[in-house]
Amino acid sequence: MRLPRVASILTALHKVKRVPILFLPFVLRRCGALVVLFAVAVPLVAVPARAGGSQPRGTITLDAHDLPVRDVLLRVGDLAHLNVSIGEDVRGNVNLTLHDATADDAFRVICMQLRLRCLRDGRTLVVRAASTAVVPLAIVSAKRAAGVLRSLYPRLAIRADTAANAVVLEGSEADLQAAKTVLQGLDVRDATKPATEAVSLHTQNATAVADKVRAVFPAAKVTVVSRTALLVSAVPTDLAQIKSLLATIDAATPAPTVAPVASDAVKVTQRRPEDVARAVARQMPRVRTAVAGSAVAITGSPEDVTRAKALIAALDLPAFD
Repeated sequence: MRLPRVASILTALHKVKRVPILFLPFVLRRCGALVVLFAVAVPLVAVPARAGGSQPRGTITLDAHDLPVRDVLLRVGDLAHLNVSIGEDVRGNVNLTLHDATADDAFRVICMQLRLRCLRDGRTLVVRAASTAVVPLAIVSAKRAAGVLRSLYPRLAIRADTAANAVVLEGSEADLQAAKTVLQGLDVRDATKPATEAVSLHTQNATAVADKVRAVFPAAKVTVVSRTALLVSAVPTDLAQIKSLLATIDAATPAPTVAPVASDAVKVTQRRPEDVARAVARQMPRVRTAVAGSAVAITGSPEDVTRAKALIAALDLPAFD
């Protein structure tokens, strides 16, 4: 086999992106001479021959087509002599081709393609799946909250949206949850600073209610705005108690309960109805009695009417001679 033929075989092998074996020996015999050639095939990285010289030191040539991102990250880490820590939530495949790129550029392209959060710390690269959260704030400014978070969570991407007074977070799910907890603690009113609220009344006179509030909370400022409205200024703890007190005082007066009333008529056969009615009235003053022919009409609560009927039955017996 002639040397030009060997060169054409090597060129064809170089164009193959994946070869199932790492080392492929070619033993060529010509005129009793032994020539051993090794073609090295690496799935992720191929280094082509350069007409003008060798590949620059510290650069990577990467060719990955629909390969698992975890494998690509680990391969680049090996080539760059870096320790790569990959989170369990990192998944997906990548497609990219890089020539003479630095390790940082390679990692940046990979993480951007799958929206991953990559953080370089010396010789270690930490890769996590990036999540995004927008936390609106009611009291503290977004700029101040973002500054506090940056000092606590350097691995989070933090941006202050001053127009909406919100903090935009991007990073791992664990860091996001921890940052949200911190924001909840920051976004509260100063417990020593008075707050003012207007309170409307529905059943009570504002002037009378204001006097009662001032007597219980002398440090609070209570202003009568109208006959049915108050303006209360107090520290948050006192203000909450004042609002609860006002709600109790201003509660609607419950309507009086009406006792149930029952009526019945009991026929009397052995005694004079008038005598029986007088006896029931003396024994049970809360029961009204009336005589209607041979019957005694009784009116009262259901319990009293039941007792009166039992009493009439006991009285309506034949007279002893």
